[in-house]
Amino acid sequence: MRKYLPKALFIIIPIWLIVIGLFLFWPKMPKSVLSGNGTVESTQIIVSSQQAGEIKQVLVDEGDSVTKGQVLARIDGQSQAAQMASATAKIKQLELTIHSMDEFMQGQKAKVTFAQKEYDRQQELLKTGDTTVEKRDRAYKNLQKAKSNLEATHVYRNSMAQNLASAKSQQQELTIAINHLTVTAPSAGQVVYKLMQPGELAGPGTRLFVLQNPNNVYMTIYLPTSKVGLLKLNDTARVHLDAFPKDYFKAHVSFISAQAEFTPKQVQTTQAREDLVFRVKLTLDENPNDIIKPGMPGVGYVNTGKTWPHKMNP
Repeated sequence: MRKYLPKALFIIIPIWLIVIGLFLFWPKMPKSVLSGNGTVESTQIIVSSQQAGEIKQVLVDEGDSVTKGQVLARIDGQSQAAQMASATAKIKQLELTIHSMDEFMQGQKAKVTFAQKEYDRQQELLKTGDTTVEKRDRAYKNLQKAKSNLEATHVYRNSMAQNLASAKSQQQELTIAINHLTVTAPSAGQVVYKLMQPGELAGPGTRLFVLQNPNNVYMTIYLPTSKVGLLKLNDTARVHLDAFPKDYFKAHVSFISAQAEFTPKQVQTTQAREDLVFRVKLTLDENPNDIIKPGMPGVGYVNTGKTWPHKMNP
């Protein structure tokens, strides 16, 4: 047994020396670097229908990349099209009516002018005794009648103008409604969920798609109260993902919670206060080739100092 002991020591001792050396000389994380576990998330956009109707077409699938303004789906618009045709016909008829009323009013104005001149003439003739009071009064009645007719025509013409304005407003609303029958992407992104199929009925506000923006990914970590006070917005950060063990991705502090989370009802001791955590959001500054996906676990690092360890500089 003693014969084999020295050989075993020759194996064990070097291993222990390596372990001790690594413990003593391996570069340690600076105290200015704080860390927390988290999972990659992304900003999600809910695309909802703004008009009720049957889904006629769905033009994208889950996983598809879309550009801003790209058509995602179309909703049946037969009802809106019929209303638009009716509104257009009504507008045309009202415009013709108003045009006719304008021409008619010109004749009414001419009658008022003629009646006014005739009344003025009868007034002058009455002064010289060349006419009678009856003729003067008849001219006055004719003048009042012409004015009354002109006023009535003017009122009717204004009512038609109001109807025309109302019809045009309805036409504009229908135009907006018809435009909303074509569902487009509000921004570039990727389709995460397709929630409706052709033939299904959608109402106003029905969710149709969920998009995510691969260029706006972030990780949420939680830091204790003793550390979060050292942070400020836009501090530099790094994100280290399990999927890419050799890489540290640049990020920055984009949000610091205003209050602690998971707070006990009564916090009386120092130890209890140290257990409080604050939510910190680290937004990645890069996502090369969209390789960083929501759901990837990893570690987020923030640095309250000026420099990063060499291995954490991408």
